[in-house]
Amino acid sequence: MKDVLELPFDQYQRYALVTELVNELRRGKERLSILDVGGRTALLRSFLPKDAITLVDLEPSDERPLVLGDGSRLPFAERSFDLVLAFDTLEHVPVPRRTAFVSECARVARRHVVLAGPYQSPEVEEAERLLQQFLKDKLGVEHRYLEEHRHHGLPDRTAVERQFERLGASVKSFGHGNLDRWLALICLSMYMDYRPELRGIAARFQRFYNARMYVSDHTPPVYRHAIVAAVAGAELPRLERLAQPASAPPGAARRIEELAFELGAFERAQGTLIEEKARLAQGLAELRADLAGHQKSLTDAEARKAEQRAVIATLEADLDAHKASLSDLERDVATQVARFDEAERGHALVKAAFETDLAEHKTLVAALERELGEHKGVLEEVRRLAAGFERELETLRALRERELQEASQMKRELEARLAEHAAAAAVLEADLREHKAALAGERSARAEEAAGLRAVIADVEQDRDERGRVIAELRTDLARHAGAVRELEAEVRARGAALTRRENGLDQHRAALAATRGDLDAHKSVLAAREKELDEHRAVVRALEDDLAGHRRVVLELRAREEELTHERNVTAQGLEGARAEIDRAREALAAQHATIEALRAELGSRWRTFKRALGPRRPTP
Repeated sequence: MKDVLELPFDQYQRYALVTELVNELRRGKERLSILDVGGRTALLRSFLPKDAITLVDLEPSDERPLVLGDGSRLPFAERSFDLVLAFDTLEHVPVPRRTAFVSECARVARRHVVLAGPYQSPEVEEAERLLQQFLKDKLGVEHRYLEEHRHHGLPDRTAVERQFERLGASVKSFGHGNLDRWLALICLSMYMDYRPELRGIAARFQRFYNARMYVSDHTPPVYRHAIVAAVAGAELPRLERLAQPASAPPGAARRIEELAFELGAFERAQGTLIEEKARLAQGLAELRADLAGHQKSLTDAEARKAEQRAVIATLEADLDAHKASLSDLERDVATQVARFDEAERGHALVKAAFETDLAEHKTLVAALERELGEHKGVLEEVRRLAAGFERELETLRALRERELQEASQMKRELEARLAEHAAAAAVLEADLREHKAALAGERSARAEEAAGLRAVIADVEQDRDERGRVIAELRTDLARHAGAVRELEAEVRARGAALTRRENGLDQHRAALAATRGDLDAHKSVLAAREKELDEHRAVVRALEDDLAGHRRVVLELRAREEELTHERNVTAQGLEGARAEIDRAREALAAQHATIEALRAELGSRWRTFKRALGPRRPTP
């Protein structure tokens, strides 16, 4: 079983307080059934090993029996447990569910409910704020549960007590954990727990508080209260028997003060140690970087030297090969020159033939250009005729436009005459719009216009004598306009056919001109191909001359490169000697710094052993 005296003092406080309350509520040596709400860690079983403890929590754990459930909706029947306990739990419940949480605890309890934890007060809230600031500034951490306290807000102890009373329970409260002492000790405890090298001291510190200071640590103001509610007619315990004199044992405060002073000295020594360690680490890193740089320089120099040796050997072999091949090249050049002279004579013959062909092509081009001039004259004539056709077409269009304007004028006159007949104005205007659409659009609309006129005539038959004259005039005008439109359309079709014939003739002339241009382009392509062949022969001659000059330049460059490599080899040998000397000096400096570091380590080890002896267990002063 876990030694509870080794628990962190704040955790021991809450469990020891509730354990004392439970033992005060126990009747003789009875075995109690207890529900631990929010107790998934099962630490209560280490304090009350003989009781039947059931755990309920929102989060799972390996402890059994554990029921996953919400404290505001407990999955148990009424009066299922002798005691219902909650340790530092209510402050983590969202405010809207706290009333239900308290009611559920009272519902499933047969005798008593104990709700222990921090409750709302300006002093407690200020202490938690200072603790959060200490953790953030000193350790650089955020405390999850303190953040939940701030987010939800601490519960109101008076409101919880009144709710129990409304549920028919008797209520008492008991406080524990002097607030000033709690704040100082929780800062020390968390600081030591955060430092791995101080955890051994922290364990002795926790045991010292739990064994010697807990029982008297209830001087107001306190950090934690335990609300005890007696339900279903149960009696309240005598809490005054739990309160021993509110004073620490002799020497306890001095031991805490000494620990605080020693921690302060440790913090200062650790800061110096960290700075010195960082400085030494930086110096060591710089030395290692310098050594690595020198080693890399040496390696690079040796690699370059090997590469240069290989290059020199390769160049020497290449030089011998080039010398051997130079004679072959000179013989080849003599052969190529003889061949070039022979090729030049052949090119002269080919050039003469090309020039003869070129003269013939020029004659042909002149003839084609004359034909092209003739075709251009024909094309100009065709264009002139096309321009005449365009002018005639514009004239026809203007004539048609005037006729349409005349038709429109006649239409307006008809509308003016129809306006005199006010009673039939709307119907006649609709008919006239239909006639206008028929004149501008399809002939099929004329039948619809006639039907419309017949409808108008049918509608105005009762007024036949007065409107008969108007209808006859309209029919006459309509027939006259229809004839004029048919004549105009026939004339437009005839002129369109003539224009089409002329355009066809123009297309034929264009096709003939395109064929002539194609022949001319073909002749030009042949001439360009022959000129290209002549240029290629000339390029071959120039390439042979360039190759000969290039071989001569290569021989000169190889000789110059041989001299440069010989000079570089001598310079590199001198540089390597200097680099070796510099590396030897760096190794000596590094050995001296290693000796300094070892001396500092020995001194720091001696200080640490002295510090540990100072923090060792001490017998309390009586």
